[in-house]
Amino acid sequence: MNGLQQWLSIYGEDKNNPVLLYLHGGPGDSSSLFDYRILRNLANDYTVVNWDQRDAGKTWIHDPKDTLITSDLLRSDMDAVADYVLDYTGKNQLTLLGISWGTL
Repeated sequence: MNGLQQWLSIYGEDKNNPVLLYLHGGPGDSSSLFDYRILRNLANDYTVVNWDQRDAGKTWIHDPKDTLITSDLLRSDMDAVADYVLDYTGKNQLTLLGISWGTL
């Protein structure tokens, strides 16, 4: 996605539920190791997508270390991830949930 392998975790109880894309804080600091405990509570009502952004978490291992991380680049990544998720789930819209850096 957007020229880089990016890590996504997608789970939920009903594929007909609306999709929620979670945008973690950071930059460069994923909380995916802990987010499942919190986001799992939303899985009854949403198909939850937890994304490790560029230069963070499990996406970091695929990221060229000379890439300048900017808010424009991460917004472009988010658009690519959202398009991928919508296509994957067959939905035409999703809900964004961001904390800290993820609210930008």
